[in-house]
Amino acid sequence: MADAVTLVALPATVNLDLWRGDSFAFDIEVWGQPEPGDPPTPVPYDLTGAVPHAQIRVSPTTPLLGEFVITVDGNILTLLLLPEVSASLPRRSRWDVDLTEGDRVITLAAGTITLDGQITRPK
Repeated sequence: MADAVTLVALPATVNLDLWRGDSFAFDIEVWGQPEPGDPPTPVPYDLTGAVPHAQIRVSPTTPLLGEFVITVDGNILTLLLLPEVSASLPRRSRWDVDLTEGDRVITLAAGTITLDGQITRPK
C-alpha cells in the first residue's frame, strides 16, 4: 500500500504586534511558478485582474472590524493599516489577505494582530 500524501495549501502565517493608533504598512511579494520548459525558479506573479482584500475580525464568523488599504505595484501588494483603524481594534484580532481572480480565491497570508496601548496623546 502506498504512503498517504498530504497536500498543504495554507497561507503564510504573519502575526502582527502593533501599537494602537499608529499607521502600519508592509509589502507582500507574490511569486508564481515558471512556465513548462523555463528554468525552475519562481517568477513574479502577474496581478493584472486580481482583486486583493485584507480584513480584520476577532474570528472568521464575527463582524468585520477593519480593512487594510491595498495598493498593487507589479507583483507587490502594499498593505496599509490606517491609524483610525488600529485605534478602534480590540487588543487581539485576526487578519488575512486574499486574491480573487474570477472564481479562484487564494489566501496569501493570515495571522493574529496584537495591539499594545498608545502612550502619547495630542494635547
